[in-house]
Amino acid sequence: MNAIINTTPHNVNIVKDKKVVNTFLKSDNPLRLSTTSNQVGDLDGIPVMSVTFGDVELPAFQPDTYYIVSALIKNAFPDRTDLIVPFDLVRDDNGIIIGCKSFSK
Repeated sequence: MNAIINTTPHNVNIVKDKKVVNTFLKSDNPLRLSTTSNQVGDLDGIPVMSVTFGDVELPAFQPDTYYIVSALIKNAFPDRTDLIVPFDLVRDDNGIIIGCKSFSK
């Protein structure tokens, strides 16, 4: 059986037939890309920033172990086959995300 570890600051619910069937609890120490930002202008008095994403220290690769990460982290490390992202999001009647139906690699 595979191990699935949530590295995000949010619980990730798996939804099937409109019911939560599994929950991966949020991380107490979520992974986040470092960022550097510089103001490059303003739009009607609102600052417009240029943001550069840096690095994050990922866990070492382990066979049969997958890490739930943000899309930003997955995109920053496209060669890491053990990183998965919540996909096919499910929303409640108010448009709030309540979970996902699957993961994407």
